[in-house]
Amino acid sequence: MPRKIRPLHVWAPGIRDDTGGIQAFSRFLVRALLEAFPEHPVRVMVRNEALNADDPLLSIPRLKIHTMAGLVSGLRAPGLALSGLFHGIKDRPACALTTHMHFLPPLHVLRSLTGTPFAGVLHGIEAWGHISAIRRHALGEADQIFAVSRYTREKVITDHHVDSSRVRVLPNTFDESRYQPGEKPLHLMQRLGIQPGQKVMLTVSRLSASERYKGHDMVLRALAKLTQQAPDLCYIIAGEGEYKDTLRQMAAELGVADRVYFPGFIPSAELPDYYRLCDLFIMPSTKEGFGIVFMEAMAAGKPVIGGNVDGSADALADGELGVLVSPGDVEQIAREILRVLRCEHPNRLLYDAPSLRTAVCERFGWKAFVKNVSDIVKPLMR
Repeated sequence: MPRKIRPLHVWAPGIRDDTGGIQAFSRFLVRALLEAFPEHPVRVMVRNEALNADDPLLSIPRLKIHTMAGLVSGLRAPGLALSGLFHGIKDRPACALTTHMHFLPPLHVLRSLTGTPFAGVLHGIEAWGHISAIRRHALGEADQIFAVSRYTREKVITDHHVDSSRVRVLPNTFDESRYQPGEKPLHLMQRLGIQPGQKVMLTVSRLSASERYKGHDMVLRALAKLTQQAPDLCYIIAGEGEYKDTLRQMAAELGVADRVYFPGFIPSAELPDYYRLCDLFIMPSTKEGFGIVFMEAMAAGKPVIGGNVDGSADALADGELGVLVSPGDVEQIAREILRVLRCEHPNRLLYDAPSLRTAVCERFGWKAFVKNVSDIVKPLMR
């Protein structure tokens, strides 16, 4: 008798094409599983989102998607657990993966009922520090843990005493087809009031109070220090959230309000143009799990400055692809901004847009991601 091909299961908060963060990673993971394991059906449990009717994922015969988006928010998590357990007992999958640690406990239950190996992907602050006892126990019992950066891997091992042999790094990826080097878009310059010849720094992130660690305040202080040396330098802080008012007030207090732009939330379709508009992408964060925006900016051919104390080091390949700074050192940040914009940095890759794009795509692009997924999931499968 031919052997039965068991499906692969994925539990995720969302997999829409127009979202970022963990949802974007989840979508990439599902697509990578389909490509890396063409014999296996894939079943996905989604907590929060329903796909658009024209989403190409819906036309893939061996992909089944179950969403809890129709339930009231308080019932989505238990609904996902019940649906996932039901299909897990029915399918007896080769393995089950979750892209959020909140779903590890029910996957632990599934393994106790069916023997299904399970693994979780950990991204950043959601897995650092204090977590509930039940999640901590499931984390320790998982067959494998995949961390998106070395920093997250070490935090999980240290904070939660997880066996280091069971924690592997699965670097993030990005949609390399969307980001290309190009001329500065005039329509954005006109919309924002940026003049030809001005040097532009850019940070793209959510501006919620919980994400103060991105380092916008340090860049504003560095900008204030460069008033004389770089009088035409301006700074775009893209994103929406309550922290924007704090940053706007800080810019005014530092005397640089006329050189700081707050365009608000950037639609996905406009994001490549914003990268092309800037001369430097900067985000000296202290708690970044990885930093997909770094890869996107580099794929658009832009030099990048990031912090040296978190997952940013992975995204910048320890300085091979960008510039790492101490995020608390305003003097160093200002010095590196000036050096990059004056084309005085010794890493000449920063100024070769096509080569920079090629380098980041080779390291973090689609082919590399599919291979990484294949290499780490294959040993997990029954």
